[in-house]
Amino acid sequence: MDARLKRSEALLRLLAAMFAVATAVVVATNRETEYMIIQKRATMKDLNCLEVLVMVESIAAGYQMVQLLKCILSWNSTSCCTRLAWLTLSFDQVVVYGCLGAVAAAIQGSYFAKFGARELQWSKLCNIYQRFCLHITYSLITGLCSALAMAVVSAMSAFNLFSHFSPTRPLSLKRVHK
Repeated sequence: MDARLKRSEALLRLLAAMFAVATAVVVATNRETEYMIIQKRATMKDLNCLEVLVMVESIAAGYQMVQLLKCILSWNSTSCCTRLAWLTLSFDQVVVYGCLGAVAAAIQGSYFAKFGARELQWSKLCNIYQRFCLHITYSLITGLCSALAMAVVSAMSAFNLFSHFSPTRPLSLKRVHK
């Protein structure tokens, strides 16, 4: 991989980690209390999908930071093990799809919180907890940005892996001349 591609990958991994951390922190710390007849409080524990989102985004941020460290430590290295490239691509794919799934589930749960479901006797929560819902909306946007950055990084990992193979001989590694 050339130096520009390595810098781009490192920057995108940092960006993805920052978006993932922002998502996890905003969702985990978001609370709103309303006083009606009794005191009611909205937290992430009211929607299980938000708890899952916090866990998945936290794991993804940690993974991106580990991979960022790997990028920085191998900055001047020109060789890369094909097995390590396969492993990186595989983990990148798992993290991207995990984040996309968690964000999609949180969006669906948030939809029910916003509009309710009369058939299931779920009331509209966002009429009561407007600030809470607004913060969740912003965190879902940052979660999608994180997943998008991770998807681009995953494409770069695929490019890195498949650049090791010969274009003329399928499934054969390129010969390295020393």
